[in-house]
Amino acid sequence: MAAVDESARQRFETARRAGDDEDLEAFLPAVGDPRRLATLVELLCIEREFQWKEHAQDGAAPPPPLDALLERFPALGDDDRSTVVDEEAGLVDRFGGGDDATRCERASSHAADSARTQVLGESGSAGWTFADRVGAVPAVNPGSQIGRYEVRSLLGRGGFAQVWRAYDPKLKREIALKLTRADLADCSEQTERVRREAQSAARLQHPAIVPVYEVGEHGGCPYIVSGLLPGPDLAAALRKGRPDPDRAVRMVLRLAHAVEYAHQCGIVHRDIKPANILLDDDEEPVLTDFGLAHQDDAEVSMTQEGDLLGTPGYMSPEQARGEKDVDARSDVYALGVVLYEMLCG
Repeated sequence: MAAVDESARQRFETARRAGDDEDLEAFLPAVGDPRRLATLVELLCIEREFQWKEHAQDGAAPPPPLDALLERFPALGDDDRSTVVDEEAGLVDRFGGGDDATRCERASSHAADSARTQVLGESGSAGWTFADRVGAVPAVNPGSQIGRYEVRSLLGRGGFAQVWRAYDPKLKREIALKLTRADLADCSEQTERVRREAQSAARLQHPAIVPVYEVGEHGGCPYIVSGLLPGPDLAAALRKGRPDPDRAVRMVLRLAHAVEYAHQCGIVHRDIKPANILLDDDEEPVLTDFGLAHQDDAEVSMTQEGDLLGTPGYMSPEQARGEKDVDARSDVYALGVVLYEMLCG
């Protein structure tokens, strides 16, 4: 993927913060500029974030359906749309409002509404829909049995997996069970991602990193069993209000120690964001979701030059460019973005 025009991105974000609703096309590089498409994707993600923030802060109606926005830009390929769709799913979860279960249902409902028609790639062939990406889930409900674990309630749902509260009768404790979506069970890359997440997190023993206990399979769908934290994620906490500056700095410092420890173990997280930071009983932050983690000693790299892995709003410039050798500095950059969001919104 070509580099984003950072000047265009900064001008667009400054304009939106100032309340200027000039069309985003006015901020794009000229036609023929190799940065134009990557910049378009970045500006679309920023546009949706501002729209959802406005909805959350002012109680306005949710933003217009995403498909209406994407249809304006036929040059977008499937991978480009995928990036925007993944960002949208996170924004719905962050700013949709309501409790966890309500927010998950609203995310799926909005996703289906915003992709009633199939999104087409540049070749004109039919591709996936947003509803396909978010709505297809394994047939699991409260009361289901997964391995030895008794499923109790849905904690969250994303583009790749569901997370359930479950009970371990053997050790008599509640746990979090992350189960891959059924329609991705046959995807070797996704199965490898779950395995990599389990291996990465299982190597880490730190009070600010969620512990992983076990990895297994249910109906062909990989799952991860990890510690259960009672509090919300940081994204949900920030919707209710920002912490005072001293508290924000202490929280990020705790996370920085955890990230430094992971880096010393040869692991780069690559997707640090408020939604991947949970709060424990003492409302202290704990880092989770190592699904995109890179291990320095991995036998085979899952990342190819040009792949875009992570969440655009928290990516370092080199990560946003899809560079293969993203290192610990990208995690430091993402922590800085999290701190900025905690301080400034």
